[in-house]
Amino acid sequence: MVAIGIASFLLANLQQKLETKLADLKPVTQAAGTGQIEKNDAFSIGGVVLSEGMLFTPKNSGDNNEQKATLVYSIPANTTSFRAFFGIPDGYPTAWLSASLAVSVDGELVKLYEAQADSKPIKIEIPTKGAKSLKLVFNGYSALGESVFSALATKPVDQTPKPPVDSAGLPRVTLALPENGAKAKDKLMVKWDPVPDAVAYGVEMVLLSNNTNTVPTRFLRSFTAKGTSFDWVFSDDVVSGEYQVSVIAFSKKGVLTRFSTSRRFTVERRTTSKPGNQ
Repeated sequence: MVAIGIASFLLANLQQKLETKLADLKPVTQAAGTGQIEKNDAFSIGGVVLSEGMLFTPKNSGDNNEQKATLVYSIPANTTSFRAFFGIPDGYPTAWLSASLAVSVDGELVKLYEAQADSKPIKIEIPTKGAKSLKLVFNGYSALGESVFSALATKPVDQTPKPPVDSAGLPRVTLALPENGAKAKDKLMVKWDPVPDAVAYGVEMVLLSNNTNTVPTRFLRSFTAKGTSFDWVFSDDVVSGEYQVSVIAFSKKGVLTRFSTSRRFTVERRTTSKPGNQ
């Protein structure tokens, strides 16, 4: 048993050394047009939670070059593939129901991925052996998560990630609060019914619209709760507008339920705000 444990530990360390996270690399070129592209610790696409991603948020709706974002990276030496998941994050602005990602290697377009709202993330695996540069061009509100350059053996490409084998063991979370259409000034109480075998819950807040004609560049907030309620105290950068909240459950094995049906609420900020959690 000890020998097996040591072997597993060594294998895990070896795999980490053979992979380089995109989030740990600085792009050689970054251009976001009239939008905003930024790192995000966690988000969900089609109810699947992803981590360490790049989120592109256009400021204006429409189909033109200004709505595109470009990232160019130097490919780490000796890597054989680039792997990631692409799609439209849950809580998407209604102006963007579709998006695309063009992936080029050494200046040559390899593939154009097209995503639809409420769809599962698209798995990307691009051969990079011997290549020097990777170019990513986002078009429309979208995100790229769990991106790595790998020296591991490649697998068949373009396969949608399979759900955990026991993902059906937990039902969807049922929200109790807030009520649809609720209004909040300084904080919001979120409550839900307990899920059997759940050890933690993820609470996701999304800003859908505000009083301007642009989509905010930062509008996704994710929190973790141990019980069946969460008190969101607004920080200074939480703006007035319409939001939605949804909750997901985690089991001891890390299995995720589907997100709860979202509830919409309105934030009406006071003139003076007190700092809170972010």
